[in-house]
Amino acid sequence: MKIRELRVKHFGKFQNARICLRDGINLVAGENESGKSTLHTFIRGMFFGLRRMRGRASRTDTYSRYEPWEDPALYSGELVFESGGKRFRISRNFSRNQASERLICETDGELLSVADGDLNMLLGGISENIFENTVSVGQLKSVTGDGLAQELKNYMANCQGGLDGALDLAAAEEYLKKKRSGLGAAKREKQERQKAEKQALLSKLSYVRRECENLEENLRTAEENLKRQMQQGKDAPERPGEKSRGGMAAAGAAAAVLLLACVCALCMLQGFHPLLLAGLALSALLLLGIVRYFLRRRIQPGRPKEDPAREQISRLQWNIEFLSRDLREKKTAAENAETEYREYCLACEEQDPLETDIAGVDLALETLKELSSGMEQKAGAGLRQRMSELLSALTEGRYTSVSVDGDLNLGLYSGNTYVPLYQASRGTLEQVYLALRLAAAELLCPEEELPLLLDEVFAMYDDRRLGRALKILADQGRQVLLFTCQSREEQILKQLSIPYHKVQLQEESI
Repeated sequence: MKIRELRVKHFGKFQNARICLRDGINLVAGENESGKSTLHTFIRGMFFGLRRMRGRASRTDTYSRYEPWEDPALYSGELVFESGGKRFRISRNFSRNQASERLICETDGELLSVADGDLNMLLGGISENIFENTVSVGQLKSVTGDGLAQELKNYMANCQGGLDGALDLAAAEEYLKKKRSGLGAAKREKQERQKAEKQALLSKLSYVRRECENLEENLRTAEENLKRQMQQGKDAPERPGEKSRGGMAAAGAAAAVLLLACVCALCMLQGFHPLLLAGLALSALLLLGIVRYFLRRRIQPGRPKEDPAREQISRLQWNIEFLSRDLREKKTAAENAETEYREYCLACEEQDPLETDIAGVDLALETLKELSSGMEQKAGAGLRQRMSELLSALTEGRYTSVSVDGDLNLGLYSGNTYVPLYQASRGTLEQVYLALRLAAAELLCPEEELPLLLDEVFAMYDDRRLGRALKILADQGRQVLLFTCQSREEQILKQLSIPYHKVQLQEESI
């Protein structure tokens, strides 16, 4: 890939600026605050966009730092580059209210899609993290960030799988860990739910059993009462039968008639007047009516009086029948509850599919760990070899090889002497990390040879080291954008007859 042109409509200090670049080394020179780092950030933003932070962090993030104050809608630009023998143009509007992106192949006029991954494909499938830790080196950032160590581990795993960078080890491990955590939470939730369900079923069973026990006790008591009541009925003497209430009424009526007849006979013998006899007869009939009235009120003829003992026995028999029926129903309910509880307990003891899933995730994590460990050694050999070659060239053979462990802890060998990196000078450290970035760029960006963006990375180099570094960069044949505020780089390029293209940033052009 080669960057051909930067068209900055409004980005930081730049307004309607147009900068052309060429193959090989492009020397972007300017004094401090002339916009070198702004152009560096612009290129990265055109390739990967600018993300806005949230909350207080948004006040000092990269997006806000370069956003135009007077007209944020003009926060935009274009970048023209070549890839695979074709010329492309990426246009972006960074405005928060009008954000947009457009990718066009100028060679054949085809409209491509950034959202669908066309730009990422042209960049060789690299992530912004790889870009930042390999080919893009900002001011005071010659030491790689922690992200490079993880990207190298990803690459090592990819080498084993033959996936050509398609596997993201960190993302895979993070996904598996989240999956493991989610499955564990689901298992705990299921166990709590099963425990609660068991307790509910057991409480139901205990309740029904207690009801059966209470009914059995009530039934025994009722049966004992019935037995005792019936026994008392057998032992009691028989009472004489009551006269018929209807007979009593008839006897009373006969006595009244006999009384009336006697009175009438007595009156006739004595020679009483007939009216007197009629009055006596009427009085007798009235007396008979009164007697019958009182007999009906007091004795209630025609309705036999109930036996209290028999009534009590009937009530006890009915209660026993009711309790027996209720007990049978409760025993059936208890059997059903016990069966339900036993079947649920057996179901809980069966193999839980969640446990199978968790075991599978644990196996995948272990396999991933073993794969990563083994491939770090395999791919690490290639990284050490390429770093050693570059460092030997940068130091003119003073340091012949480099050791790298899985965490990117580095050590140097000078002949047979091992030198821990912390004992090396700052200039040597700069050379080591430049070699590391170049070697990592070759490993992590095999699909597309991306331009090197070096922003004031040679400040700690002496002239001799700087000359060797510039020669190595020129021999690689890669496009290099060298941002500098000094004239040293240009002077040494001229002394070594290394061709370069200079872009001079002036205050009036910004």
